[in-house]
Amino acid sequence: MEKLFSGCFLTSSSSKELLALAGKSGVIRLIDCSTGTEHGEMVGHSRSVNELSVHPSRRHVVASSSNDMTVRIWDSNSRLCLAILGGIHCHRSAALSVSWKHDGKQLVSGGFDKLALVFNVPEGLDQRIHGPSLKPLQIAKLNELDDDDAQQEDQTDGT
Repeated sequence: MEKLFSGCFLTSSSSKELLALAGKSGVIRLIDCSTGTEHGEMVGHSRSVNELSVHPSRRHVVASSSNDMTVRIWDSNSRLCLAILGGIHCHRSAALSVSWKHDGKQLVSGGFDKLALVFNVPEGLDQRIHGPSLKPLQIAKLNELDDDDAQQEDQTDGT
């Protein structure tokens, strides 16, 4: 049995309620909530998926963050990846979290690299978007101490 790290509810074009589940394998599995059977899967991440987030108004669109250093936007109806947010302007280590803004126009991701990236997402999510057009709008570097840094600081304080 796969280790699961995240799940969210989606609605298909036929108004079917689906559960999207993801984890260690990097595959996002779609489960039909009324029957409990697998409805399909979305494949593209090369490492584990850490979090899923459903679009606030387009309930068939889901974003995923992964240890492969990317955030992806998916259409659960077609099971296609609409956008890959990765590369030199994005996370440099695992993308740990992802969340949509309440109006669905922006997406934020947080990574192990201590970066919080904000992306403007175009209105037309029914077709594939090319990655370079989705460079981060804002990048915030979090300056919290690592556990190793905090431990070294404790040792220098004599504690």
